[in-house]
Amino acid sequence: MWPSPACASTTAGAPAGCTPRRSARSPAAQAAYRTDGTFGVTGDCPDIDPDLVEAVENHRFEPVAAAEWRNARLDFQSLGALQRSLAAPPPAPGLKRAREALDEMVLRQLAADETVRARCRNRDNLFALWDVCQTPDFRKTSMEEHLRLVRMIFDHLTEGPRRLSDDWIGGQFASLDRLDGDIDALAGRPRPRAHPGLCRQPAELAARSRPTGRAARASWRTASPTPCTSG
Repeated sequence: MWPSPACASTTAGAPAGCTPRRSARSPAAQAAYRTDGTFGVTGDCPDIDPDLVEAVENHRFEPVAAAEWRNARLDFQSLGALQRSLAAPPPAPGLKRAREALDEMVLRQLAADETVRARCRNRDNLFALWDVCQTPDFRKTSMEEHLRLVRMIFDHLTEGPRRLSDDWIGGQFASLDRLDGDIDALAGRPRPRAHPGLCRQPAELAARSRPTGRAARASWRTASPTPCTSG
């Protein structure tokens, strides 16, 4: 049986948004080249349209007007050159420039800072800037909060020992174990078990930081009663 995840909601007796392309992305449908199967639905969904079944079985899909594209050949000669290379137009028909991703938004915001621009005259710092701009936002907070975190990482990597210290990474995990405050403060504070991204964010930073010793890495895993892994 081929379940159709696109058919979870219905309108007027027909699956809502259940196109041949979406239905064919079902893992069961993708595996059907090995074993013949049948179509089926889940829950209270109505039967799948026979035309939809036929289209998937015969690989008849709507034409793709254009594929999204972003330049992968980035220019690190200067901060301005990096931004221009990211904004380069598609090189061929049938491609359209992908909408601005989070890493580009972060780069644009940080590039407006005079201190960041001055540091990025050093090419190593420019590479470091683009690297930290690609830090995922697992916490899903505000853009300002994510920018603050990325800027803090950039400062660590371009000043002093030019690395994320074990103490700083450990502090990111320790903040998850705060038990201070009254009942209202504790109730309103996000819990790691309910928001896995709170653990995943410092775990990602720890994985990128290449800490100096196994002892420090082990201490981050045992510092909190809440399981935090980088996997």
